[in-house]
Amino acid sequence: MSGDTEAAALMAKEDPPVTTTRVAADVELGDSPGIYQAVIVAAFGGVGVTLKKDGTTFQLHPMFVLLLALPVFVTQVSSILILRAGLDTSATIYTPEDGHSVALLKLKLVLIVIVYLSNFKVLLYSLTYAVFVANPISWTELKHYRMDQGVLGICLPKSARVMTIPTITPCAALAVFMLFTSSYMVCVDSVSIILASGTASDAIFNSLAIGFVTDLKGVWWEFCSNTFRLTDITEFKFAKLPDNEVWSPDGTLHPQRLEHLPFPFLFKMLVRATTWTCCKMRTSFLRVGFGSMRVQQLFSLILLMAVYSRQLLVVIFAIDTNVLPAARDLCEEIKLEAGGGKTWASWGLKKLDSVLLVDMNVEVNFAAQHDSLRSRCFSGELERMKMPKIRSLVSEHWHEILGFTGLMVGLLVLPSLAIALYGIYSPQSKVDEIQNEEIEDLQTTVKILKSRLSELEGRTESKVGSDMSAVKADIANLREEFASWKVKTQ
Repeated sequence: MSGDTEAAALMAKEDPPVTTTRVAADVELGDSPGIYQAVIVAAFGGVGVTLKKDGTTFQLHPMFVLLLALPVFVTQVSSILILRAGLDTSATIYTPEDGHSVALLKLKLVLIVIVYLSNFKVLLYSLTYAVFVANPISWTELKHYRMDQGVLGICLPKSARVMTIPTITPCAALAVFMLFTSSYMVCVDSVSIILASGTASDAIFNSLAIGFVTDLKGVWWEFCSNTFRLTDITEFKFAKLPDNEVWSPDGTLHPQRLEHLPFPFLFKMLVRATTWTCCKMRTSFLRVGFGSMRVQQLFSLILLMAVYSRQLLVVIFAIDTNVLPAARDLCEEIKLEAGGGKTWASWGLKKLDSVLLVDMNVEVNFAAQHDSLRSRCFSGELERMKMPKIRSLVSEHWHEILGFTGLMVGLLVLPSLAIALYGIYSPQSKVDEIQNEEIEDLQTTVKILKSRLSELEGRTESKVGSDMSAVKADIANLREEFASWKVKTQ
């Protein structure tokens, strides 16, 4: 009975909350993540390196992975810019009086659509990552890399924890920038590369070749992960910290969590601004499981629609003027070079040129002299598509633009908006929310019971061991008494 009493007292004792994590499926890495996704994963503690024979893995700071991503970005941008400078910008896109030229133009437009569809997932992922990284709540409640847990096994003081987010967030933001820039440049310059093709076979092969530039990020990450024995990130899932460590019962950030965040007053203001009590919200809709996934999807799709809408106008403008879009891009580079670094854009172009694999000034000047591009550029013939021209294009081609916009809104924006509104106002979502909270409570209870059971088993084993030793001592004493009694009887 005494053992049962101890067990009951032990089960009734209150234990501290158990630190657990659960999967947060707000962001997907795709089927074959590349080096840029690896930087984001490293920021959330998902990339490590095996340094010892026993298989011990140390987490890598995302800065190390970002350094591995720089060669890929430089190679991608250099390749695209070289392709742009090598185009014959003086050639026309098509001849309206030639039936074969018109038919070839239709094939080129189909190939452009195919290239954009093939890059749809990459662009969507890059914009989703951008919204995800820009959400401060993601860095608050998701388990991320911590500097006080060690860098390659070198432990740092706990005071370094507050500097974790300011050091890892820029790395993830730069990775998102490089991913979007490379993907966007492929889409932009693929229009000129395909439209400049002289035959149908050239147009098909050029559309296939431009896709190789996009695939470099996956090939390079596979090489780096195998060479440096880095962690495989294909099965990585973002882990969520326990709600009782991050959030208070009233839906605000926990005071202990705010102590580990830079500029805590900004986080408090953000939570207050994104908690819409008028819509019966109990906490911020940027929280994982409370609307952050719907917000990310909606914003990323709206941004993607804006990107595709602009590219539609670029294609229409190129066909109307019969001038390759690359000619206008090269013209802007020539104007920036003529500025002598007096503007921020020309200064940035010089800095970019210093890290590229080739000297773009030489390539652009060669193209300008060969195609008489410089004289056309400064004469105003190759002006960029500015707002007055955009209004003119919309008024002239409003049927095509309206149909495209309606298609994009119907396929991308409206479904996500309907799902978001349904998730907020439907009764089933409230039931799901309550059930999720109950599941979390049950998981926590199971963890506590398991820990208590382990402790009870340990105490029971120790008590049984002490009882057995006492029994053995009694048996030994009985044996001695029996031996002495036997001697006496003899």
